[in-house]
Amino acid sequence: MDWNQIKVFAAVAAAGSLSGAARELRMSQPTVGRYVDALEQTLNVRLFDREPRGYAITVAGERLLPQVATMERAAYALKDTSNSPVDQMTGTVRITASEMSSRFIGRRLADLRDSLPGVCIEVLTTNKIVNMSRREADIAIRASMPTTGDLRVKQVFTGHMAAYASREYVTAHPEVLTEERYSACDWIVMMGRYAADIPFKQTLAERNVTHFPIQCASVHTMVEAVLGGAGAALLFTEYAADIPDLIQVSPVIDDLDLAFWMVAHAEVLAQPRVRAVWNWLDKIFSQDL
Repeated sequence: MDWNQIKVFAAVAAAGSLSGAARELRMSQPTVGRYVDALEQTLNVRLFDREPRGYAITVAGERLLPQVATMERAAYALKDTSNSPVDQMTGTVRITASEMSSRFIGRRLADLRDSLPGVCIEVLTTNKIVNMSRREADIAIRASMPTTGDLRVKQVFTGHMAAYASREYVTAHPEVLTEERYSACDWIVMMGRYAADIPFKQTLAERNVTHFPIQCASVHTMVEAVLGGAGAALLFTEYAADIPDLIQVSPVIDDLDLAFWMVAHAEVLAQPRVRAVWNWLDKIFSQDL
């Protein structure tokens, strides 16, 4: 069996289409299709249903996925030597994190580059839960603790939330500084499917807010809307602290405290370069949050 066929199968399963897998693998779409066809012929089984909107994995394909994940982890492990000195480590470490965590990490990456000059750092900013066993990321910063899989987990910080508005909005709507803010002000929220584990609308609904005139798919966009004077929003204090034009207009809302966890697959974490990045992340979170 051709290893390239296995890699392509995993990429198509993750992307749900030949085009998405082709972009991830930096191959042409026809080449990806040929690898899939060849693997199905080798195994004499259909791994995907070809549908108008993409490739849907079959039951047989689902059964193959765990075996492919094991093969991928073993292949990656062979690339690392357990006694590699830090200055000789090479390769890529992919970190996935929410917008808040990615911003926090991004501001500190120069230090990591100095300490691991041979390692390429990829930061995937998303609120989606990626598949660690499939090597969609090496290290994840999550707002929920996983309960399945051979994963290593460590709580790295607790996020605290409060209401924020711009200076101009506070001047025009002084009620935002009082408990009347919930009934008297416009609120900007994250759209439900993009909000991860943060119940923005539920929290505001409990305070009798039912009208959300602006809903965003990105925290960064939400912050820009607040800075533009469109209304108030719930934000993590750790995220908002270094944005000078944001004004905290409420106390911290205790029932919105949210624990964030650092997650890695046990076999992946055993690789020296991944362990070095894990330790660096642990250090910056403990020092700065």
